[in-house]
Amino acid sequence: MSSKIKMHTCEIIFMTRPAIKKEYEDKLREDAEIASIIGANLRLIRESSKTPEGCDISHAWLGNLTALSRVTMWQFEKGKCGMTVATLVRLKEAFGCSWDDLLGGCESNIVKERKRFTGEIKRKKR
Repeated sequence: MSSKIKMHTCEIIFMTRPAIKKEYEDKLREDAEIASIIGANLRLIRESSKTPEGCDISHAWLGNLTALSRVTMWQFEKGKCGMTVATLVRLKEAFGCSWDDLLGGCESNIVKERKRFTGEIKRKKR
């Protein structure tokens, strides 16, 4: 049996191509920033909303409505984890808010930077 340390593929790539490691770290940093912005927006929406009975909306109440746990709702608001598109849709429907209310302030600096070199995507008119 070999005594060599088993390395993951991504670790080997990072060792041989530092630019890829930086790109990966930039992506993780941007993901965390976006999760934080959405979390702050979610908290503002929740705190300015009331249940149909006129009570403040708790993490538990919102979790029951959206089929998520109260801990998950807390983690979202703190920006501790990202959300799936399905979860974003559930939250939008639960609050009856706009996409701007939920995603306002989110932008991708990675895409903005790359568009400087590639140009804008052209979309067909419907």
